[in-house]
Amino acid sequence: MILQQMELITSTDIVRNLCKKMAPPLVTLLSAEPEIQYVALRNINLIVQRRPTILAHEIK
Repeated sequence: MILQQMELITSTDIVRNLCKKMAPPLVTLLSAEPEIQYVALRNINLIVQRRPTILAHEIK
């Protein structure tokens, strides 16, 4: 839902801030149970296809 609304936002600062707020919870989900990891990875894959730089500062 947020990704769809981000397409309508014209302010790059707001979009950048939303991306910064979305990344840490996505990474946190990867330390959960395997079933949750699977769902999280599938969704992260879709998100990264739209916003390739969203996890740029989270993954080392």
